[in-house]
Amino acid sequence: MHYTVLCLNPARDIVLKLDGSLKPGDKNIARKTKECVSGKGVNVATFLSERISEKISGTEILPEVEDDRDSVTLITFSNENEKEEIRKRIGENACLAAVPKKENMRCCYKIISDNGMTEINEKGNVVDESELKGFVTMLAEDVSTEKMQTVLMCGSIPQGVEKDVYYFFIKLLNECGKRSVLDTSGTALAMGVKARPTLIKPNISELYSLYLDENALEKDGRIMTEKEFSTGTAAVDFANRIMLKYGCRVLCTLGEKGSFYINRNYVFFADCPQVNVENLAGAGDCYLTNFVFDGGMEDDDPDKVAGAMRSAGAHAAVDISKQPERYEEFKRSINITFIKNRQEELR
Repeated sequence: MHYTVLCLNPARDIVLKLDGSLKPGDKNIARKTKECVSGKGVNVATFLSERISEKISGTEILPEVEDDRDSVTLITFSNENEKEEIRKRIGENACLAAVPKKENMRCCYKIISDNGMTEINEKGNVVDESELKGFVTMLAEDVSTEKMQTVLMCGSIPQGVEKDVYYFFIKLLNECGKRSVLDTSGTALAMGVKARPTLIKPNISELYSLYLDENALEKDGRIMTEKEFSTGTAAVDFANRIMLKYGCRVLCTLGEKGSFYINRNYVFFADCPQVNVENLAGAGDCYLTNFVFDGGMEDDDPDKVAGAMRSAGAHAAVDISKQPERYEEFKRSINITFIKNRQEELR
């Protein structure tokens, strides 16, 4: 399987871990600081590269034909100074297709403390018409290759690029018979879903924003609050409506409550055992990557989907390279339930 990952808005993550709680307006001491090239697309390409490494190390015989081997290409913007840094981050099993850009990437600050994670993101530089044209050209070249099968579009839209850019990318992919995965938020998600991607992956807040964009009035003519939407079956029912309306599967992460996944045949629910997730910044990206890599979009095999959800949850919570036994234990502890999709009731 060949995966292409699109990252229109890469970033440099600066992660600060504090002792105790964040005190706004006061001096805070960071006990640990980490800096790395990031952005949702860079994260996803990195996680895919790591999974390919796991697969290679556990396989005695690789496919004789190189085109049959798993591979990943990351298409993103980069200047000459940052190219090598991105290559190191995504690993040896990923190929970087860098669209030239003069400016440095934006910085995103993530402050992790006892009261959660606070994010401060720069808007980033403006992408001009020639730079966007270069990005589209690289995508078109990749789409034209027979081995390219799945494209993951991840992250926000940079300044200078219209919010409907994912809509047009998905239309192109549909015309070429490729699978598309959309992981974004706000207007970009609301417009992109109308192009009928294969899968969307919002978190619960992003799904609620889509609910507002869709003007999904309830039977009594009112709009639910986010708290109402997040309890009971409201979010699942709305995701089912989205699936029926646009023909896309919906994978929704719920934070400490786990996740759910909807396709035309089943609704899946995964719980989330209590765990201290070390990589909060990339947990959602890791979940999506492993779900797709392990066959979560194979609608006709509920056991395979359930297995993909367990793998995704375990990879997001535990570093398998450092704690393989804990990974297996955590994976077994994730409870997956699924029911037949009652989509006819929602028409």
